[in-house]
Amino acid sequence: MLADLISNLIEDWTAECPDIDPSAMDVVGRVMRLGDQFERDASAALKKRGLRYTDFDILATLRRGGSPYELTPGALANAVLLTSGAMTAALDRLERGGHITRHFDKRDRRVRTARLTKSGERIALEAAKERFEVARRNLEGLSPADRAKLVLLLKQLEKNNIPWLSVNQPPGQ
Repeated sequence: MLADLISNLIEDWTAECPDIDPSAMDVVGRVMRLGDQFERDASAALKKRGLRYTDFDILATLRRGGSPYELTPGALANAVLLTSGAMTAALDRLERGGHITRHFDKRDRRVRTARLTKSGERIALEAAKERFEVARRNLEGLSPADRAKLVLLLKQLEKNNIPWLSVNQPPGQ
């Protein structure tokens, strides 16, 4: 196998400090590097449509939720893990872009729901198709069986490292 940055890092630390074990970086370092690259690839694809990744996440959450494609800012913030301030800024940006409208909730007039416009529905679907194609290309070197194995392993790592995932509850809830 060819040496690479992570392998070199492990070799260097092992040689320099044999009393410490850097072997976990063989996985963690690669996951971090891949995550950064996957995010850059996704962001580049979405930028062509004038969207930030957070904007896409909000539009996609509204779209995949089904008609009438409407949620409260709190529900959106939990689904996309944004602070209330970041959510407000993103919703303002999406409203200015004509992708959402905001209305007072019929059950609670203190709450303004966000709803996709026809333009928002269209761009959410187009951007989702593009985003999924980028993700497919990111995994081109893996067979379906390898992908299935990797999914199981990653789920286990998530469960072990992100406690709230085991109860399907976002942080702070």
